[in-house]
Amino acid sequence: YSINIIYFDLGQGKDYVYHGSTEFRGIHNNDILQLSNAQQKQFKLPEISNIFPEYYVLRVDEFDKVAENSLDEWIEFLKTGDISDNAKAQGLPEARERLKRDKMSKSEQQEYNAHIEALRYQRSVIETNMILGKEEGYKEGVEVGIEKGIEKGETQKALQIAQQLMQMNLNIADIIKATGLTEDEINKLK
Repeated sequence: YSINIIYFDLGQGKDYVYHGSTEFRGIHNNDILQLSNAQQKQFKLPEISNIFPEYYVLRVDEFDKVAENSLDEWIEFLKTGDISDNAKAQGLPEARERLKRDKMSKSEQQEYNAHIEALRYQRSVIETNMILGKEEGYKEGVEVGIEKGIEKGETQKALQIAQQLMQMNLNIADIIKATGLTEDEINKLK
């Protein structure tokens, strides 16, 4: 798209918005250049004009209506420099906020910028802590997992030893001393 916003009298016409597209006309035969069927399939477009930009001319000075749609709201803004409270066109709420900032005094702008910077810094600190917390949580989880694995392995080894000692007909009190297992754990092996 090529959008031309003009503030001078260009051409003659009653409208304030004009649209145009590229058309290729033969110099000798006055025929219009078309896409072949294969090209239409390849480009997924019906007309050659769809490949090239569309043009819009906004004659801002010719706008003298009440804004009735999104385009009118933008043209009204371009003409007056003001955005009505009722304007809902995409991008205008952001433009309204920017206008408010631009109309602030130097000291107000500095305060506003300091506030925005403080918010940005806080957000950065929070995000960094979240990342570090996840990494720390992951490390802690791995460490806990390793510890539990070692404990489980030690318990398994103690149970194997207890079983061997039971086969050797050692009494339960000696098996408890040798393995650190409880009497219930040893009795479950029987």
